[in-house]
Amino acid sequence: MAAKKPPRSRVKTPKPAPRSPGSSGGRRGRGSGRGSGGLVIAAIVLGVVGVLVGLVLGGRGDPEVKVPPPSSPEAPARRSPTPPERGPEPEAPPAGSSSPFLDGKALARLDAHPDAVADYRRAVGFVQGDNARGAAPILQRLRDRFPGEAIEEEIAALQARAAATSDDPGKALELARAFRSRWPGSRYEAQATVAEAKAHLVLGRRAQKAAEGDDLPAGAARSFDEAARLFEKAAGQSADADAAIEALLGRATALSAKGDSQAALAAYQEVARRHRSDPRAATALQSAAQDAWDRDDVETARSLLGQVVEEWPGSKAANRARSDLAALDVVGKTAPELQVERWFADQPSPLSSLRGKTVMLVFWATWCPHCRKEMPHISELYRRYRAQGLEVVAVTRHSKGQTDADVESYVKENGIDFPVAVDRKGATSQGFGVSGIPAAAIVDPRGKVVWRNHPGRLSEAELAKLLPG
Repeated sequence: MAAKKPPRSRVKTPKPAPRSPGSSGGRRGRGSGRGSGGLVIAAIVLGVVGVLVGLVLGGRGDPEVKVPPPSSPEAPARRSPTPPERGPEPEAPPAGSSSPFLDGKALARLDAHPDAVADYRRAVGFVQGDNARGAAPILQRLRDRFPGEAIEEEIAALQARAAATSDDPGKALELARAFRSRWPGSRYEAQATVAEAKAHLVLGRRAQKAAEGDDLPAGAARSFDEAARLFEKAAGQSADADAAIEALLGRATALSAKGDSQAALAAYQEVARRHRSDPRAATALQSAAQDAWDRDDVETARSLLGQVVEEWPGSKAANRARSDLAALDVVGKTAPELQVERWFADQPSPLSSLRGKTVMLVFWATWCPHCRKEMPHISELYRRYRAQGLEVVAVTRHSKGQTDADVESYVKENGIDFPVAVDRKGATSQGFGVSGIPAAAIVDPRGKVVWRNHPGRLSEAELAKLLPG
């Protein structure tokens, strides 16, 4: 596209004063004669002289109206450091003061730009909350505003961290490696390593999800190994306790995802031992308990959850641990009878009369999005294993405005062909230690509760072991 030509300079010449009607310069009548022709010639000469004078003066430049000469292109306008006005953006969680991105050295780099501090703090809050969508536009705006300035180092590290929690692990790897290349030995090196480790963790989970069956594919195992290695490296790189804890927790998560349960347990316990005063110490033991629970190691799960309640009694982790202990308490006991006010789809016999079959109880609600996600899978399990002695009963209690009509519509619209029970007061849920949905329990042919967990954690291999015969 051709550059625009600069506007031509226009020099205004003063208009001649109006002539009086009686002057000789008035309207000529007929027969004005040769003398009038001379006047015309004189007027022309005077006009040309006036134009020449005006051009000379215009060449010197008008002190009030400055026009660039025709041969000089217009200079491009400098980009203002102030960002343009923008619409409302989502609220960011408050950034933790322990973040290395908010220490005095980092914030000092923004002393000359106080209007950018609020944006920067919001971006840090989003990154700490693993909200890549909230952080990305703010960070890009800051990156565009401060190219080549010292604060760009923090912004680039935050971009890598944000990308690691997005749906684009390839971008996270690219940003993390670019950061290390441009800022070797940076005090944020551990942050870039954590970003790379998280990207490998995402890649491993994707490979695991894409594979069919319960066996871990080789590609996923390699990704989890690399993630664990990088997390361990990051823990050694950082002198900052906050980053070190995150790296150690990440390593434990990668080992757990790979299925190395003993190494994962040791890693979680290391966090609790070395950083007991940090709230994440309790969360680490809770994660270890969940891993044991998923492996049906109920005793280890109970022990770890009990430790959380005992050592961090007032924490959020302890409240959740108490709920988990209530759920585990029913395992190994005779299943309580169902207390139901209404049935849909079908009405089964009491649980006590279903001895000899494996009964899967599913606790759900029509308004629960995670329940809706699990129900098609449960229906498929029922169709595939019914002939082998599997019975499924879905139990719901009315909450958040749910009615019998809502349940009936859901059953019809989704083709549910196993019994659906309404327990309006929630007595059945309470009997099975249900505090959150979806949840599931499996009653074996002898009437004992042998499994209690989230329905999504039940593998087909585990279910096959629990079927009769």
